[in-house]
Amino acid sequence: MMREIELKLNDSRTIDEKIVYLKGFRDKDKRHFILYTLASLYLEQGETKKSESMLKEDLNINKDLCDAYESYSLLVGMYIDQKREVSDSEVNRFTHLFHKMKKNAGKQLLSLDKEIGKIKGKKDNIDAATAQEMVEELEDRKKKIHVCIKDPFQFERMMGDYYYSGNNTDKAYALYESYYEDLDRPIEIFTPDSMRNYVDLLLRKNKPDRALIFMGYIINIKPYMLDDVIYFSEIYYQLNEKISAVLTLLFALALSDGYSNTHHEKVCELIERMTSEMQGLEGSQKILNLTDIYLKSENILDIQLIMDGLRKEGVKNFFFSYLEGIYFFTAKDYQSALGKFLEFNEIYPYLADSYCYAMLSMYSLDAVKHSKEIVTAAEKAIELKPDSEVAKITKRYLGTMVGLNEDESQKLLTSYEIGSILNNYLFHDGSVHSLDKLLTSLTIRKNPYQTALVELMSKVSRRKKEFVAYLKNMYDLFNKKGKENIKIILAGMDESPD
Repeated sequence: MMREIELKLNDSRTIDEKIVYLKGFRDKDKRHFILYTLASLYLEQGETKKSESMLKEDLNINKDLCDAYESYSLLVGMYIDQKREVSDSEVNRFTHLFHKMKKNAGKQLLSLDKEIGKIKGKKDNIDAATAQEMVEELEDRKKKIHVCIKDPFQFERMMGDYYYSGNNTDKAYALYESYYEDLDRPIEIFTPDSMRNYVDLLLRKNKPDRALIFMGYIINIKPYMLDDVIYFSEIYYQLNEKISAVLTLLFALALSDGYSNTHHEKVCELIERMTSEMQGLEGSQKILNLTDIYLKSENILDIQLIMDGLRKEGVKNFFFSYLEGIYFFTAKDYQSALGKFLEFNEIYPYLADSYCYAMLSMYSLDAVKHSKEIVTAAEKAIELKPDSEVAKITKRYLGTMVGLNEDESQKLLTSYEIGSILNNYLFHDGSVHSLDKLLTSLTIRKNPYQTALVELMSKVSRRKKEFVAYLKNMYDLFNKKGKENIKIILAGMDESPD
């Protein structure tokens, strides 16, 4: 039955059609689904009062803890978005229901397994098709319980944010503690601002070790969390872990180079300040020497000895893998270098320079054997730092692999670059001449991305009139290869250069 309802909703063309269909439904067993879906549809239309009414109706009649969780999470999310106060009674009620749901999950799952067992054992007088449908609905129910106890709507996190913004730090801390107790979730679902709040509270409660763990999570949520990386180093420094502070800044230096001049300059200033303050302090000479070597790119082969000494002193830092990679690369031990860069990429997957070094290591080992991996690493490096020196180096090697000269290699555009340029033009009002790079890349003799690019450009439908006129105007400006490709693009749009 549920699948029939879902199919009908999918077939409905507009939100209004879906609402009319759902409002005509009278099946009490599906009441939560109806009310919750109506609330979501009204919210999508901006009718928050109607949405709120549906959710409150559901909460008044619903006894199922997972269903109630969906409704009160959406309701609380609406309150917070509207900057409305959430009454203590509602918070207490919803928090009680949430913890009750998590506590009772095991019993519910066991009960569902027993029901499924009875149906499969055909102890009830039902036909096979009906039995199968009943089993599928019960299995879906089990899946929903497994999902709900992971708090996918982030109810506790939302309430933590709510109390933190109201300066009720004790309640915020308790909710964050409970939410972040389970880190077995995809890192992309975590919200940086909420984690920053939690780090602040941990530091206030004198729990620096846990605060540092969560700073590590924050900088891995997405690329270039440079302000957070800098703050990471400052926390280390305030805790008198000065060596870790400087190592974290060296990482920030590599991350910001070719990406953000503002951050790069700030990091340079912080490194200079910290290392100046550490001059003459006991136990500081090794990190000062390492910093000097890294900044000057001289005496790289001394790095390993220094890091061995730091490790003996109990220093641990994720950036060691990258630094060791540079050491092995300089020593022309490309196999060991590759291992270290791959190790670092597993720890932190957003440093373009590390992918570039990995590519160069594989190229030096066996360009043919590692050809696919070389392309993957090069494309990732370009995606993370487009238009940087790193991107130029990787394009040079990509071009060399297909027999292109330096000039042709720099005209190459990877799938990521192609997508970025097209999206900017089609969906962000980019100038039509922002497409010049795309056409220039189609003049290259051997372009491994040509077929995909031509196909994409042939399917442009937004701003089509302007796009076609642009192609026709540009046609005579390009070489034979470029003209051939423009012809194919226009033909795919039932047009020609004439």
